[in-house]
Amino acid sequence: MAWRPGQVPSEDTVVPSNSQPSFRGAGSGPGDVESYRKLIEQASDGILVVDGQGICLEINEAGALLLGMAQGEIAGLRLSDFVAPEELARFNVDFDKVRAGKALVLERILRRKDGSTFPVEVSAKRLSDGRIEGILRDITGRKQTEGRLRQSEERFRVLTAAAFEGIVISEHGRIVDVNDQFALMYRTDRASLVGCEVISLVAPESRDVVADRIKHEIEEPYEHRALRRDGTVFDIEVRAKAVTWDGRRVRVTAVLDVTERKRAEAVLRESQARLSLVFENAYDPLALYGVEEAGGYRLLMINPAFLRTASQRVGQTLTAGELLGRSYEYLVRKVLLLDERAIAASREHLDEAARTGKVVRWEETQQRATGQISSERIDIPVYDGQGRCGHVLRVVHDVTERKRAEGERAALLERVRSQSDALLKFSLDPVVTAGDVPAAARQITEMATRVTGAERASIWLFEPDAVTIHCVDRYDRIAGLHTADTTIDLSKYPAALAVLTNGRTVVLDDVELDPGMSPLLRDVPQAENTGSALATAIRVGGRVIGAAWIATVGRLKKWRPDEIAFGGAVGDHMAQAILNAEREQSTRSLHELAGQLMQAQDEERRRIGRDLHDSTGQLLAVLEINMAMLSRTAVGLDAKAQALLQDCIAQTKQCANSIRTASYLLHPPLLDEMGLVSAIQWQLDGFRRRSGIPVEAELPAGFVRLPAEDELSLFRVLQEALTNAHRHAGSTWVRVGLEQPPGAVLLTVSDNGKGFHPAALALSRDGGSRLGVGLAGMRERLRQLGGQLEIESDSTGTVLRASVPSRQRVTGASRPPGGAP
Repeated sequence: MAWRPGQVPSEDTVVPSNSQPSFRGAGSGPGDVESYRKLIEQASDGILVVDGQGICLEINEAGALLLGMAQGEIAGLRLSDFVAPEELARFNVDFDKVRAGKALVLERILRRKDGSTFPVEVSAKRLSDGRIEGILRDITGRKQTEGRLRQSEERFRVLTAAAFEGIVISEHGRIVDVNDQFALMYRTDRASLVGCEVISLVAPESRDVVADRIKHEIEEPYEHRALRRDGTVFDIEVRAKAVTWDGRRVRVTAVLDVTERKRAEAVLRESQARLSLVFENAYDPLALYGVEEAGGYRLLMINPAFLRTASQRVGQTLTAGELLGRSYEYLVRKVLLLDERAIAASREHLDEAARTGKVVRWEETQQRATGQISSERIDIPVYDGQGRCGHVLRVVHDVTERKRAEGERAALLERVRSQSDALLKFSLDPVVTAGDVPAAARQITEMATRVTGAERASIWLFEPDAVTIHCVDRYDRIAGLHTADTTIDLSKYPAALAVLTNGRTVVLDDVELDPGMSPLLRDVPQAENTGSALATAIRVGGRVIGAAWIATVGRLKKWRPDEIAFGGAVGDHMAQAILNAEREQSTRSLHELAGQLMQAQDEERRRIGRDLHDSTGQLLAVLEINMAMLSRTAVGLDAKAQALLQDCIAQTKQCANSIRTASYLLHPPLLDEMGLVSAIQWQLDGFRRRSGIPVEAELPAGFVRLPAEDELSLFRVLQEALTNAHRHAGSTWVRVGLEQPPGAVLLTVSDNGKGFHPAALALSRDGGSRLGVGLAGMRERLRQLGGQLEIESDSTGTVLRASVPSRQRVTGASRPPGGAP
C-alpha cells in the first residue's frame, strides 16, 4: 500500500524509537491502568490516540481491524494517511478545531491499508496532556440503511410527482402528506396542506358523503365537489384505499380533477341534442346502418326526409316501424325494389367505408316517372370507443339541379369559346384587315350561322340618304348560298327603320309577333318563314351605317345572353372591317399623294438644276469672260485696283463652280445620260473632295440600266446615307456596294460611325420618323417601287441596304454631261 503524508500543522515531531505507546486512563496506579487498557481492548469501537501533530500513538484492536492493519503497524504513522483524499481539506480544519480544545462528533470517509474506503462516525476530543483521542465507529450498515430509505423515499416522491392524479395521505381525517399535483389542483403549496382536515377541502354540499366514506373506509370510486382556499368549487373523482404505513393505519386517496370532463360531457349532451335536431330536420335523406359481425348491415335510424323519399320511390306511404331494424338486403330488395346492379354498387360502397374507415362519395342516376334524378351518396364510417367501425351513416344529396347547371355551364363555356375563336379568326383574316368589305361580309355571315346554329345571316349598309338600305351579303346555311341583290326603302317601314337604327341589339323571339319588323319581312321574299332573329346595328364613329341580321327559319329560338352578346360583336367586327376598308383607302390615297409629291419634287429639282446650269451658270460664265477681258485692258490701274479685279474674277469662278455643283446635286445629268453606276462614281468623287472621308466602292462593270425612277430612288438613298455618315455619324470611312442579284438590285452603304440610337431605330422600323424625314422619304420612295430600306446600326457603325425589283429600262435620253463639280 502506498502511504502519502497528509497535510498537518507540523511535521517535525516524532515518537522516540525506544518509547512504547500505552493507553493512559484517569487512574494513576498500575491496576487502574491495566483495567482501563482491558476495557479499551474489549471495546467494539475503534479508539485511536494521536499527538498534537497528528502522529498515531496508540490504537485498540477494534480500531486496527477497522483500518485493516495490525496494532503494531500503526504507531508512528500520520492520522492523515487514513483519511480519504477528498476529505483531507475538511480533516485539516477539523483537526485544528480539536487541537484548540473543541470536542467534535462528525462523519467522515477513511481508507484502509488496502485502499478501500468506508464511512465512520468520529468522536474527537483533546486530553489533558495535549494528546487527542478519537473514537471510530463504522457506520457502513447505517449508511446503507439510510441509502435504502432515501431511495425508497425518492421512489415514492418520483411516483407521486409523476402521477397524473393528486395523491393525499391522511390519518384520522387529517392530511399527512400530498404530492405536487394535489397542491397544484388546490392552487396552494404542499406545506400549507399538511396537517389540515380533509373535510375542509370539501364543498359543503358534499361533506356528509365524504365523511361517511372516510369513516367506513369505502374504497369504491365516487365524485364530489371540492373547495379551494380561495373559495372556488370544482369537480373531482376520488379513489381511496386504507393501508398500513410506517406502522400506522392511513388512507391513501387519488384525486382527479374532472371539471373539464364534466364540462365536455355537458357540451357532448348539448351537441348530441343539436345533432339529433339536425338529423331529424335535415333536407337530405339520412340513414344510419349498424355494422354486424357477420358483415351485414341493419337500419337503425332514419330521418323524415329518408322516409319521405322512400315513400315516393315505392309509391306508397311508409312508416319508420316498417323500416327500422330491417337488414340492408331486405330494405333494398323488398322495400326500395332496387335492381341487382344498383344493389351491388350500393353494397360495395358501404363495405368500402366500413373496411377502410374513409368517407366514400359516389353518384347514382335513377330514372323515375318525373324524369332522370341524379344524387350524390356519401357513406361516412362512425367509430365506437374501441376504435371499431360500428356504424355507417349514408347521406343522399339530390344533385339533379347541380348537374343540370353544370351541363349548362359547360355548354356556355363551349359556346363562348367557339364565339371568341370565330371572332378572333375573323379579325385576323387578311381579307378583313385588307379592307375587302364584300369578302368580310361573306365570311361573317357564314361564321354567324355556324356559331349560333341559325339558318340565315345578312349584312346591310345604308345608302347616303340614311333611309335606303342595301344587302352586302346574305347567307342561307341550308342552301349554302350567298346572295346580295336586295335594296329596301325603309321610309315605307318607319318602325323597322327605328329598330335598325336604335344603336343596340334587338332580340326578336318571334318575328311574326313583332309590330315593327313583321311588316317589312312579309314584303321581302328572301325573309319568308323567319322564326326568331337578332338585329344588331353597325356603328362607325357613333353613327349607325347598317345592320347585321341573324335569323332562324321555320322554328322559334330562345336567344341566350351569350348569343345576344355575340350578335352585338358581329356588328362591331363588321364595323371594324368597314373601318379597315376606309383606312386602306386612305393609306392608298396617302401613298399615291406621297408618290406624286416625290415625283413633283424630283421634277422641281430637275428644273431648278437645269435653270441654275442653263441661266445662272451661263450668266456667271459670261461675267467671268468679260472680267477676264477687262483685266487684260486695265493695265493702267494701280496695284490695289488690279488686286481687287483679280479677286472678283476668282469669286466669280468659285460661284460658277458652286452653282454647277448645286445643279448637279439637285439632279445629276450623268444619271440620265450615263446611268446609275456613273452617277454613283461621280457622287463619291465629289464626296471625297468635299468631306475628306475615304470611300471604297464596289460597282459592277456590266450594270443593266433600270427605269429612271428606280435609278433616281437608289441615287437619292445614296445621297442621304453619305450625308448622315458625314454630318451625324462622325465616320472615318465609307463603303458603297451595288449588286444586281437575280430579280433585284441592291445598294449597300456602310460606315464606322457612332450609329443610330436603338429606340430611334426601333421606331423607324415600326414606321416612325425619328431617324429624320430624309430616310423616311427614302422608305416611301422605295415602297412606291415595291422595294424596301433596311438599316442595321450599333455603336460600331451602320449598314444601310436599299433594294428594288429588277426591271430593265425601256427608253432613255442621251445627252452629254454638263461637267463635274
